[in-house]
Amino acid sequence: MPKGIGLVIGCSTFPTWNTVPGLYADLMTGNSVIVKPHPLSVLPIAVFVAEIQKVMVEAGYDANTVQLAVDSSNHLITKELAENPAVKLIDYTGGNAFGDYIEALPNKTTFTEKAGVNSVIIDSVRDLREVMRNLAFSVSLYSGQMYILPRKTLYPRNRH
Repeated sequence: MPKGIGLVIGCSTFPTWNTVPGLYADLMTGNSVIVKPHPLSVLPIAVFVAEIQKVMVEAGYDANTVQLAVDSSNHLITKELAENPAVKLIDYTGGNAFGDYIEALPNKTTFTEKAGVNSVIIDSVRDLREVMRNLAFSVSLYSGQMYILPRKTLYPRNRH
C-alpha cells in the first residue's frame, strides 16, 4: 500500500548496491521515489535512474515516478528533502550521526544502514586455520573500502 514519496539517500561507497534495493522497494509498494545520491557518486546513480525512467515510460507510467535530486558538497539538500512532509519513507545508508538524525524525524518510516562495529564470533569450528584464512581475507579485502568489514573478533577465553 502506498504511503507517499520515498526518499533514498545513497552513500559514496558502492552507490548502486546501497541505493537500488530501497528504490525498488518504494516502487514495488506503489510509492514514487526521489533518489538522492552522495555528491561523490552521482554518475552511477544518474545512469541507473535514467534507465528506470525509460522502463517506466515503456510500461506506460510517468517517468517522473522516479526522480534524481543532486546536490554538491557546497549546497547539501538532504535535510530539506528528508524533512519535507510529503516524504513518508526514507532509506538511508551512511554514517551513524546522520542516520540517527534520519531515524528521529517525526512521521517517517525509516530504513537505515549505519556504520558500525561488526563482530565475528569464533566458537565451534572444524578447521580454525581455514576460518582464520577467510577472516584475514575479509578484513584485508574490505579494509578502507567498506564500513561492514569485520572489526572485532570474539572467541572463548578458556577454549583450547
